[in-house]
Amino acid sequence: MKNLKIKLMGLFLTIMYIFRLNYNSNLLEKRENILIENFFTKNDIATDAFKNYSKKFSTEYEEYIGILDIPSINLVTGVVSPISKYNDIKYNVEILNNSKMPDVKDSCLILAAHSGTSRVSYFHNLKNISLNDEVYIHYNQKRYSYKVISKYLELKDGDIEYSQQNDQQILVLTTCDENDKSKQLVVIAELFTIESWY
Repeated sequence: MKNLKIKLMGLFLTIMYIFRLNYNSNLLEKRENILIENFFTKNDIATDAFKNYSKKFSTEYEEYIGILDIPSINLVTGVVSPISKYNDIKYNVEILNNSKMPDVKDSCLILAAHSGTSRVSYFHNLKNISLNDEVYIHYNQKRYSYKVISKYLELKDGDIEYSQQNDQQILVLTTCDENDKSKQLVVIAELFTIESWY
């Protein structure tokens, strides 16, 4: 009888734990939706990217300064200020040091995120991106449109190898290779158009 009570108590606690995880995940997803909706509303942006919004949960609790949109891999997610404590791959897509935002001459915006299957694995499907796919950054009431020009694996040694021509504005996306953790996937996209959104 005592064993049965212990088993029932264990089952009850397990069910409550799973319920709490699901409840918290739903709250995070609602919070994320509100943050993205607020960003688009504040910047008077109405795009198919937002209407087709589909993403994983986030633990980000500050307003976004921009939105990363990659239609070909069904990713729309916010990015926070580079000086935010939530600008970290533990929470979001991270803006790496030495990045220059898109509104700066010769900009090179470098974004990193986890691959894999955790709830912060925003770049899980980055491996499926193809040359000439378009990537959009919504920032400072403008939409910066990039086209993928290069995709490769390199050793994960703390540096990202890429080349940038004079007057070229690029976006660099990077994540760990899921098959070989000693390597990282690097995707380079070149800016081809800027549109105002206000």
